[in-house]
Amino acid sequence: MYIKNIFLNQVLGEINKEIEGVTKITDPLKVLANADTMKMLGVQRPLLQSTVIVEKTVQDLMNLMHDLSAYSDQFLNMVCVKLQEYKDTCNAAYRSIVQSDEKMVISASWAKDDDITRLLKSLPNWSNMAQPKQLRSKREEEEDFIRTAFGKESEVLIGNLGDKLIPQQEILRDVSDLKALANMHESLEWLSGRVKAAFSNLPFAQTSPAQDAHGKTDLPPVLEQILQTLTDLARSFQEMADSCLLVLHLEVRVHCFHYLIPLAKQGNYAIVANVESMDYDPLVVRLNKDISAVEEAMNASLQQHKFQYIFEGLGHLISCILINGAQYFTRISESGIKKMCRNIFILQQNLTNITMSREADLDFARQYYEMLYNTADEVLNLVVDQGVKYTELEYIYALRLLHRSQTGVGDQTTQNMRLQRLKEIICEQAAIKQATKDKKITTV
Repeated sequence: MYIKNIFLNQVLGEINKEIEGVTKITDPLKVLANADTMKMLGVQRPLLQSTVIVEKTVQDLMNLMHDLSAYSDQFLNMVCVKLQEYKDTCNAAYRSIVQSDEKMVISASWAKDDDITRLLKSLPNWSNMAQPKQLRSKREEEEDFIRTAFGKESEVLIGNLGDKLIPQQEILRDVSDLKALANMHESLEWLSGRVKAAFSNLPFAQTSPAQDAHGKTDLPPVLEQILQTLTDLARSFQEMADSCLLVLHLEVRVHCFHYLIPLAKQGNYAIVANVESMDYDPLVVRLNKDISAVEEAMNASLQQHKFQYIFEGLGHLISCILINGAQYFTRISESGIKKMCRNIFILQQNLTNITMSREADLDFARQYYEMLYNTADEVLNLVVDQGVKYTELEYIYALRLLHRSQTGVGDQTTQNMRLQRLKEIICEQAAIKQATKDKKITTV
C-alpha cells in the first residue's frame, strides 16, 4: 500500500517539479541543453532542454517499472500523461510562434494544408533528406527529376499566392523564431525515436511476457490501449517535427514572395542610365540579408541534410517569381533590364554560397530579362532560331512588357498578331521536336 499510496505520488510530484522547471518558463523553445548533455546523448545539433528532461523522466519511469513490475501499468500511465502534457506544451509554444491574433503566418497555414503537405512530402527532395547530398546518385535523369519536382513546388506556391502582396505580419521576421522551430524539429524527432525505442521491447497483452535470461517473468503484459497511446504519442511528436521542418522550408520561400512581388509591382524599372540604375534593388538586398540570416541560424540548428532541404530548389522558385513578375512591370528600360540582371546576379551569388551549387535556374531568369533587350519581333525570331526556352505565357508576358515599354511597336492589332505568331511558332517547334524524337526512335 505504501508504494501505491505514497511512493507513486512522490515519484509523480518529483517528475512534475522537474518538468515544470523547464516548461513553465518564458520561451521554453529557446532554452537548449548544454554542450556536455549533447555530447553525452551523441546528438549533432542542439536539443531543447525541456525535451531532454522529458525523455529522462520517461527513462526513469521505465527503469522504475522494471524494478517494481507489479506497478508497470501505473508507471506507463504516468509516461503517457507526461508525454501528452509535453505535447500540449509544444503545441502551445508552436502556436505562439506561428500565430498572432488568431491568424497563422502563411508558411504555417500552408504546412497545415493537406494538399500542399501531401505534395511537398511526395517530392524527391523530401525523401532525399534520408540521404545526404554527397551520397545521392549523380545521374543526369535524377537531376531532371528533381528539377521537375522543384517546378511542381514553385507552380503550386505561385498558384496559391497569386499576385498577392504579403504584409509583414504574415511572415516570421524574427530569426530566433525560425531557430526555435529548427530546435523543436530536431528535439521532437529525437524524442519520437527515443519513445519508440523505450516501448519497443514491452510485452503486448496478447504475447508472452518478457523474460529474463533465467526464463522468469520480468514484466507483466502491457495493456494494448497503453501501447496504442504511446505509439500515437510517438507519431504525434514526429508529425510535429515534420510540421516544423515544412514551415521552415516554406517560410524561406514566403520571404522570397514578400520581397520580390513588390519589386515588380511597385518598383520603377523604366529608369534612365544613372547611378541609381547601377544600385541593387533594396528589396533584393533585404531578401539576401534575410536568406543569409536564416542560413546562419539553420546551419547551427539543423542537421546538414535538413539544411539542404530548406535551401535546395530556392533558386528555382526565385527564378519563377522573377519571370512571373514580368507581367507586373509598368514599363522597363534598358537600364531597368540591366538592374534586374544585377539583382539576379547577387541573388544567385548568395544562394550559390549557401547551396554550393551553380543555381543555374537563376541563369534562366537572367537570360529571360536579357531577352528584353530585343524588340518584340526580334524575340519571335529568337524563339524560331533558339527553340522554345520558356512557356507560352512567359513569352506573352515578355511581349506585352516590350509593347508597353518600347516606342514604335505598333498598335494593339499588331500586338495581337505577334501573340498569334508566337502561338504558331511554339506549335511548329513542338512539331519539330516530336518529329526528331520519332526519328530517333525509328533509327534505334
